Amino acid sequence: MKHNVAIFNDTSVLPHHGCNLVMANRSLKLASNNINPCFFWPVGVDWRPHVNDILNEISDVRAVIVNGEGTVHDSNRRQRARTLAQISEFSIDRLGVPAYLINATFYNLEANTLEHLSKFRRIFVRETMSQKYLAQFGIDAWVMPDLSMAFPIGPYEGLRRGSIVNDSVESFKNEALFRYSKKNRLPFILLDKRRSLSFRMSSKLRDLSGFSRKTTQFQKSLRASVDYGSFVEKLQQYSFVITGRFHMVTLCILTKTPFVSVESNTPKIAALLEDVFGSTSRLTDFDFLDRQGQSRVFEQFGAFDDKELISIEKYLSVGREQIDNAFDMIQSDLQGA
Repeated sequence: MKHNVAIFNDTSVLPHHGCNLVMANRSLKLASNNINPCFFWPVGVDWRPHVNDILNEISDVRAVIVNGEGTVHDSNRRQRARTLAQISEFSIDRLGVPAYLINATFYNLEANTLEHLSKFRRIFVRETMSQKYLAQFGIDAWVMPDLSMAFPIGPYEGLRRGSIVNDSVESFKNEALFRYSKKNRLPFILLDKRRSLSFRMSSKLRDLSGFSRKTTQFQKSLRASVDYGSFVEKLQQYSFVITGRFHMVTLCILTKTPFVSVESNTPKIAALLEDVFGSTSRLTDFDFLDRQGQSRVFEQFGAFDDKELISIEKYLSVGREQIDNAFDMIQSDLQGA
């Protein structure tokens, strides 16, 4: 028996390699557990003004699954963090079904948002930091790695050569990384293709009425423009990456590509590195990058030592089990409902 579910905060509409990997792996894991996503609400569109449309579109769903990503932080100033948390009560009160929050990071939340989070049937977080944070407020959570790491990939036997610089979600860091790439004559690679599309996607999404049949058409056109598989294959060919992106760090770990990173807009990269390596030694700042020449940066960070490689293998192995267990738990809940 298949269980129909509704998906909220669907980031497959983004021309972003990491987000597309997350949603593709989510679909595979749901399908393998006889769970069928039948409704999609896209990231970046407030669902609350469209409640009646959503209720008319959704029928016979057994649960709502919210894709958290890095959205739920600083809820005192970020509406999107609050609106995602509020889906728990909408699911229970208006749809009469449980809500699940998966693939999430949490940081600096106000009391009302935490109260909404406590209503989710289960919460699955991307790192131990978020689990410990929620535990302070009596909210249970299960750890599973970011879903980008569920991508099936074999060992790379080819020759790696060349270094690249990657962007950041924060504009001022993005500009600093771009300057660093030009100064050191390194390719500047975008993980989020919205920058090259001049954010046309965002404005297009905001014009949508909210009906899932319309958003699905737009999703298909964007997915066709983002080939995450080729991006991962290309990443394996590089020797070294300098980045400010959480998902670039996950992909470097997945592909065992040496890297160094500056922090993102929350301490999520530091939290990931603590889970993988037990330290944040591969996290740096712009002062260090500016003081050191590229050759010195590469000398310090341009290879994984044996201990790091063992840590990566263990993290990926245990992580795949955690991801499988998470979707098994959701399936078990739905079967028992």
